[in-house]
Amino acid sequence: WPESDSHLQSRTRTLGQLVVVGLLSLGVSAFQLFPTARLVAQAARFAGIPYEDAIEGGWYARNFLSFFFPFYGITSNAPHRELAEAVSYVGWILTPMIPFAFFDSARRRIAVFLGLVACIALAIVSVDLPFYRLHHAIFPGFRFPGRILFLATLSLAVLGGIGLERFAALASAKRWRELILGFAPGIAAMVVAALVVLLTTSQRPPTPAWPWLPVAAL
Repeated sequence: WPESDSHLQSRTRTLGQLVVVGLLSLGVSAFQLFPTARLVAQAARFAGIPYEDAIEGGWYARNFLSFFFPFYGITSNAPHRELAEAVSYVGWILTPMIPFAFFDSARRRIAVFLGLVACIALAIVSVDLPFYRLHHAIFPGFRFPGRILFLATLSLAVLGGIGLERFAALASAKRWRELILGFAPGIAAMVVAALVVLLTTSQRPPTPAWPWLPVAAL
């Protein structure tokens, strides 16, 4: 990662080295990539599948409740098998700590980058937004939008870890104003999600060890 006081020439040289490595890698693997591309072009799936089938497993507004309640809306007898492609759950401890990651001036650029990755992944997986339709127009043979959620899950977990460290530093320094500002978004999201879940009937508990795990976490 470039230092803040590094010259533009050094930054440009690093970018140029990355481009050269990419071109060399493409050239070395061309003997495998180009025949594979020709083979894939002749596959039946390359013709694409209907958009209604491609969005199977995509996110709607209710799926954002899974940040706190991963089993909400899952009716399968083996719910853990559906979690990988259905939710982006990092736990009741790390999720409220995510806003604190942006309070860390030393790692703010990394936090912003990870936040953008998470937002882009969630925007693509949300079928209420037009981004997955664009994805389907370019790659009509792919389906299950939830398969991109691992990017959001990893980004949110790292942000939660950075935020947890920053929270510990702010608590040690007794900087109450920043602590309140950092906790406000997470607590508001918790309250809204809990109200929606409590007002909606469900055959399965919405989170493991319901309701004692959320209570202990809070």
